[in-house]
Amino acid sequence: MIADDFTLFAGARYDKHNYTDWFFSPRLSLVYGYSDNQTWKFLYNKSVKRAGEFDLRNAYLDGGRALEETLESVEFSYTHTQGEAFTYQASVFAQEIEFWSFSSPVIDQSAELLIKGFNQPVGIVSVWGGEFEMSYKLDAHNLSLSHSYSKLIDIKMPNDSQYITAQAYGYGDDLNTWSNHISKVFYRWQFQPTWMFTTSVRIYWGF
Repeated sequence: MIADDFTLFAGARYDKHNYTDWFFSPRLSLVYGYSDNQTWKFLYNKSVKRAGEFDLRNAYLDGGRALEETLESVEFSYTHTQGEAFTYQASVFAQEIEFWSFSSPVIDQSAELLIKGFNQPVGIVSVWGGEFEMSYKLDAHNLSLSHSYSKLIDIKMPNDSQYITAQAYGYGDDLNTWSNHISKVFYRWQFQPTWMFTTSVRIYWGF
């Protein structure tokens, strides 16, 4: 708590693997209680993730270290509670994601030489988006409706073999195999203490 209406949360995570250096992932959140039923939040997060076990082992055997991937994001959200049953939430975010891969050693058949593998950047992807959610919860019923939108901003330092987006090659401005719009409906009914009915629908559209 830094003031009557403001609360600050801070956290950090350290990761260490036999084949990597120390990874540091900080997280910061500032919450503003505008009123009893309205809340504003600002969140900053930097997540550092090591490569998969296969890439780590290959990099180690080849005399190197597989590099980490990073995700850095900021988010603003607003939550409004109406009565005891309804809650509305809206948020916008921006992310920058750095992807790396390890190229496994290959044999050049023509020269009969072993070409060592190496760490290579796949690309740095920037994305922005937003989401709106309405939920209703009263007695045994829980209903949630939400819609999210995400959009590619750009990709920097793209690798020639990357398949994250075709924007790097001059085609389109979207992420590959990912829809810009996602709509979700969720319903749960606890009709008995030991019995529950749950159903959900998720629609991907705007490819």
